[in-house]
Amino acid sequence: MLMAIYLVSGGLYLVAAYESGFRGDLGGLLTFIMTVGFVCWITIVNLFYLLMQIVIAAEDCSVARAWRHMGIFVSQQRRGVSMVFGVVLALVVAATGVSLLATAALGLIAFVPFVGLAVLPLQLLAWVFRGVVFQFLGLTSIGAYLRLYRDHAAQVRLKAASVYVGAGVSRPSKSS
Repeated sequence: MLMAIYLVSGGLYLVAAYESGFRGDLGGLLTFIMTVGFVCWITIVNLFYLLMQIVIAAEDCSVARAWRHMGIFVSQQRRGVSMVFGVVLALVVAATGVSLLATAALGLIAFVPFVGLAVLPLQLLAWVFRGVVFQFLGLTSIGAYLRLYRDHAAQVRLKAASVYVGAGVSRPSKSS
């Protein structure tokens, strides 16, 4: 399903970007706006996919049931999910900026004769470090969302248990 969403979204984006080229002076602006919208759309799709994976793993349920659980979770824990999403997004943007800055700085050194040979291993090391940082951010976000979901699931179970006990079900007496 995720691949189908990616394919349809990517195809629509490419068609729209191609068509915006025929709009004259507004073509560049339209392409920029569509690109920002496309990146936002894919980010939201990935967030829901990640939350679905967490619910399926935590509840050991089907995709349809996990979709309902995830919808309830996001609607009831909107603030927490939004805060985690915002922090992770800010960290990804900052890490991307630092990575691009390091790449540009190493690119300037590459023009110096003989010193430029030392830049290639440094650039490779920078890209490996960037990959590790992004994997760490991904795992951190999974841990944060999982903690939010476990707290939410515990509250739901506690609420269901209190309704069950309050429904007139008698408890066994302690008398022998």
